[in-house]
Order: sequence, then structure tokens, then C-alpha cells
Amino acid sequence: MFLAACVQPAPVPPAPAPSKPVLKKLQPAEWAGTYEGEMRMFFVGKPDSPATVPVVLEIAPINGDTKRLTWRMTYKDPQRGTSVKDYALVKPDSLSAGMYWVDENNGLFISSSYFDNVFYESYSFGEQNFQVRIEHRGDHVVQELTVQPQKPINPKTEAPFSAFPTTMLQKAVLYKK
Repeated sequence: MFLAACVQPAPVPPAPAPSKPVLKKLQPAEWAGTYEGEMRMFFVGKPDSPATVPVVLEIAPINGDTKRLTWRMTYKDPQRGTSVKDYALVKPDSLSAGMYWVDENNGLFISSSYFDNVFYESYSFGEQNFQVRIEHRGDHVVQELTVQPQKPINPKTEAPFSAFPTTMLQKAVLYKK
């Protein structure tokens, strides 16, 4: 019995890794272009009937400066009309690598972290917390925004842990034109 336990089994070759496209690591200025698609909005209690809005995203260096990019979102809501959010993505030399500011051009700045072709943002406004994830996937960009209340709603959670449910998702899949 002891000898059988000491015998090394024949090595098994590793299974081939599933093939998936390898995306080039991009600098944000390499995202430049116009992207079009649709944003879907999902709400708790209505997960199967999302509202949809056509969206255009324009990304371009401002005055040729690759450290300051126009980040303009145009929402073409058939019920509310066209709305334009004209932001700038800014990379000051004073920030660490991978750290950016989103300048909302109204005095507000949102911190944005960039990892592996994805921007991450987290902020609060009023009584809600917002998380944003914007990913470049080759020929398209996927942008997701989730909303949570600032007050936890799980009464059985013990301090210091708190749970904040996601109550809304906005998801846009935008293809480069």
C-alpha cells in the first residue's frame, strides 16, 4: 500500500486554453472616434422591460492634446428630446499612472481609474451612490452605470458591514463608426 501511494502518476498534459480574442492595451487617446448604439435602462421591479435611448459617444483629443480628451455623449431620447453631456477626460501630470479626472465642465470633477482598457468611477450625488465602468472592446465601447442608495437596506447586517442593493442599471453598447 505504501509503495502505491509513493508512485507518481503519469503527467497529464494541460488542456488547451480556450481561445479568446486578445485585445491590445490602449492608451485612452487611442479610443478616439465616434461610437453609436443604444443605452438600455433597467430598474428594480421592471428588469424585463428596459427603456432604450439611442446614444452617440465622441472621443477626440482637445486641440491635439492627448492628455485632454473630449468625451461627449449625445442621448437622443424620443420622449425627452436630445441631451448632450459634454465632458473632458483629463490626465494631469500630477496624478499617478492610470488616474484621470472627468471634467464635467460645470465645476465638478470625478476621479477615474484606468486598468486593462477599462475606466472605473465611483461617486455619490444626493442620496445615491453611482459606479461607472467603461470598457473598450476592440470595435466597441461598453458603458455601465449602476445606482445604489447611500443608506443600507439590509437590517440584519452587522456593523461594520453594510449592503447596498443596485436599484438601476444603464448599459450602453456603442460601435465605432
